[in-house]
This record gives sequence, C-alpha cells and structure tokens, in this order.
Amino acid sequence: PGCRALPALSLTNDMATVTRALQGAGALDVYAHQLRVLGRSGDIALAFAHAPVHESISRGLDAGATGGMLTIALTSGDGAGRERADFVFHADGADRDAAHELHLATYHMLWELVHIVLNHRGIGESS
Repeated sequence: PGCRALPALSLTNDMATVTRALQGAGALDVYAHQLRVLGRSGDIALAFAHAPVHESISRGLDAGATGGMLTIALTSGDGAGRERADFVFHADGADRDAAHELHLATYHMLWELVHIVLNHRGIGESS
C-alpha cells in the first residue's frame, strides 16, 4: 500500500528446525520451539487452527505470550476448546473451506490495518 514491507518469517519454511524437533520427543513443541528461538518481544505469533485445537498450537501460543509476543489465533470448528490468545477470530461450523475463506479475509484485513497504522505514524514515509 505504498509503504515499506514488514519483516516476517514463515515458520513452516524452517525445515531444519522442524525436522530436528520431530526427531525427538518434542513433536508437540515444534511451533513453541521456533517462537522461542526466532521470536522477540513485540513480535506477533499467528496461529491457524481447526477444532479441536492441536496441543502443539496451544503450546506455541503460550510460548509466544511468555516471550512477550502479541498472540492471534484464527480458529474454526464447533467452538469447543477455543484457543487462549490475545485475539481470537473464530469461524463457527464444520465447513473448513468456508472457514479458510473467512480466515483469509480476516488475515488480509489485519495486514491492511497494520500497514495503515504504521503509515500514519510515519514509518512508511521515505525521506
């Protein structure tokens, strides 16, 4: 939107860390481990999950919160076991395709809002 790109990491692209974590007893800590190693206070930890929310996602969001990150969960399903996060965007119902479309729209709105807020603070202005 006319301002600089924000730094981001896709944790699923870090195959060395994922492979290492899956080789041991820490398969449920893959997401949490990556956030502890790569995340910093002030970062955003974003999770996508369909109910029931897998324990690895819960552990990851807990690790993000412990590390001072803003935690956001985009969840779907019957509503049972909604995730503990700073912000939860939940799509009720069992239709995963509909939930994915709602999550995509929500993600894009959040992305746009972040850029608008940062741009109003002058971060996106070039000198």
